[in-house]
Amino acid sequence: MDSRKDRAMISSLYAAFSFGANAGMLLHGADAAAEFLGYSAWELDGTSFAAVILPEDREKLSAKLGCGTDIAELITLKRKDGSAVTVYLRGTEAVSQQGEPEICCIMTEAEALAETVVKLREEEEKCRLKLSEAEDIVNSLTICAEKDPLTQVLNSSTTRRLAEEYLWDGDKNCALMIIDIDNFKQINDRYGHMAGDCVLVNAAKAIRKLFRTKDIVGRIGGDEFLVLMKDVSDKDIIATRCAQILESFKEISCEPIPANSISCSVGGAIYSKQNNSYNLLFAAADKAMYKAKALGKASFRLDE
Repeated sequence: MDSRKDRAMISSLYAAFSFGANAGMLLHGADAAAEFLGYSAWELDGTSFAAVILPEDREKLSAKLGCGTDIAELITLKRKDGSAVTVYLRGTEAVSQQGEPEICCIMTEAEALAETVVKLREEEEKCRLKLSEAEDIVNSLTICAEKDPLTQVLNSSTTRRLAEEYLWDGDKNCALMIIDIDNFKQINDRYGHMAGDCVLVNAAKAIRKLFRTKDIVGRIGGDEFLVLMKDVSDKDIIATRCAQILESFKEISCEPIPANSISCSVGGAIYSKQNNSYNLLFAAADKAMYKAKALGKASFRLDE
């Protein structure tokens, strides 16, 4: 919504006035805001409107004088053309320059105000819907920006950021694993990059399937993946998960690569006083992974 336009629209419905027993109803200022009565601005300026208030409403206002209470009333006025219009009055009691009690109020045409409120609420709802749509787009773009476009797991920078954020305040029960596809360069050279991409996509699916939603799974290099497994410190559980990764790679099928010829090497490190940051955990897991490579690949090692 255009706030300046809205304020102008609302203010055009209002007019300030005072009402006293002797002075009658006096509009303050040559404000075109009260033209809903059918008068021009100069006709309204400082003119007594006692005659345009219906008798019963004039009595209602007169009864309020001297009570010292706030005013909130609906009264009926006569327009210049003789038709009637209901206005809403809101104000308080004061003392005039002559020392007499008077009511100082703001009046607005009740029907027009109600219509304006409805329009403003409709505009507010439209803006709310547009804002919701914009937030959805931003969320979608954020998710896209955080994912590796090929494998759809987290990309390298997001993986590191989320892992560092998780480990920032220390004292965590977790383990970090690095998974490296064995002989990946030979796969690309022999079977082509489309086959290599197929291996990467299916490797990511196999790894993601073994871990929980809250665990961090990302691709950190050409043929390397990282997992930060949260809320776990049992070495046997971590070893079992590493073994499951090895088994899941045996089931990856990508034409024209022969069946059961895809494998990986896994290195893991458990959070400890010695390995209490992302860099330290990563270095320990990476070292363990290269030990697995040196022992003939298709195996895993945990940092001792």
